[in-house]
Amino acid sequence: MAKYAAVLANGVVGEVCTQDPTKIFAPSIAALFESVPDSVEPGYKKEADNTFTAPPAPPAPSSDPPPKSTIRNEKEFFAAFTQAERIKLREATDSIAKDFLAQLKLNHTVDLALQETKDNLAAFVTANYLTQANVDKLNA
Repeated sequence: MAKYAAVLANGVVGEVCTQDPTKIFAPSIAALFESVPDSVEPGYKKEADNTFTAPPAPPAPSSDPPPKSTIRNEKEFFAAFTQAERIKLREATDSIAKDFLAQLKLNHTVDLALQETKDNLAAFVTANYLTQANVDKLNA
């Protein structure tokens, strides 16, 4: 079966078909097509010697694990702390704790990478609402 390819100005095959291009495309488009070997596919490159080469293989996916997200939902956030710590934080009357809990309730998440979050957690440790060990566990 005959195969035809539209070879673009940069020499790259843009489209292939097995029907006579003059019968299925407007003349201006059909003029882009030429007969090619059956192995040619879109993305192949026409070389100066009129042969076609396959495009380079895509890079292999990284074997490195994706970076760990710094976003925690409410459940994940509170699960890092003891019941006593959760109670202390929820009963706190200072404005930083109230604002933090209001934002957590509003957003349902907390971003541990934000400096404001880091500062708030440090303040909660200083105020003895949370322990540093459990904050470290949250960040792990």
